[in-house]
Amino acid sequence: MDLHSSHAKMQLVGGQYYPTVAFRLVGVGEASFISLAAPFIDDNAPVAQRTAWLGIFYMCIPTRISVGYVYGGVVRN
Repeated sequence: MDLHSSHAKMQLVGGQYYPTVAFRLVGVGEASFISLAAPFIDDNAPVAQRTAWLGIFYMCIPTRISVGYVYGGVVRN
């Protein structure tokens, strides 16, 4: 498939592979963010609140997934 033609791009965006491609692109960005955010929080958070900040950060990861599933179900209906 020639990805340089506009027809091929429209097939990719509107086709069955769009969710897979989009999810992989999001995953690449998220993986780099998660691996860099914890050391950043560790270096910049106040010492007394460091554990709470890291706990909130790591709790947001599964919460994001849960909210995404619920939102997807609402939008689908």
